[in-house]
Amino acid sequence: MAQASENVLIVTPSSRGKARQIAVRHDRDGLFLAGWMRLVLFLRSWQEKRRSRRALDRLTADDLRDIGLTRDEARREYRKSFFIE
Repeated sequence: MAQASENVLIVTPSSRGKARQIAVRHDRDGLFLAGWMRLVLFLRSWQEKRRSRRALDRLTADDLRDIGLTRDEARREYRKSFFIE
């Protein structure tokens, strides 16, 4: 007898402040897919942080002053580990 599947909603945070929601079947294949989707979202989040930290590191002293940061603060942010928000 085939097992009925139901949808599971996966909600992941985004650095843009919007939560991403993905509906995935809750069965063996669905759980496998959910794992892959979480990996993809994790990698996208990592790319987004990396891109924004690189952009911050490229700002001039005048640009940094406009947003209220010093060069040292920008460098500290740039060197942060991905896992540190």
